[in-house]
Amino acid sequence: MFRALTTSILLFAGSAWGECLTVSEADFNWPESPSHQSMIVWEAVVSNACDDEFDVELEANFLGAGGTSVYLLRALVNVGPGERLSFADESYVPSRHKEAMNSIEVRIAEARRRPY
Repeated sequence: MFRALTTSILLFAGSAWGECLTVSEADFNWPESPSHQSMIVWEAVVSNACDDEFDVELEANFLGAGGTSVYLLRALVNVGPGERLSFADESYVPSRHKEAMNSIEVRIAEARRRPY
């Protein structure tokens, strides 16, 4: 009984934020400064169509040839009710991955509705 109830709650929670939150306009670039050769800047727009505030964990998947995953990064953002948030983050990436990164996919790895 408890397991069935827990599963139902998790499914409901997942579908609730799935109807509220979307990610679009994902992109990345390498700053041109020689001192930042291993730094990557990635960005995305997170939209919240609901009246609740969410803590959202974004996962940036950098893809190489044939769509294979080369490197993953995560970031936590807060998205308010009805907000369209332009988010950018910078991270250091091992330089051996730089040439292999062709594109980016950003998805919501997890979201939690704020209780207050």
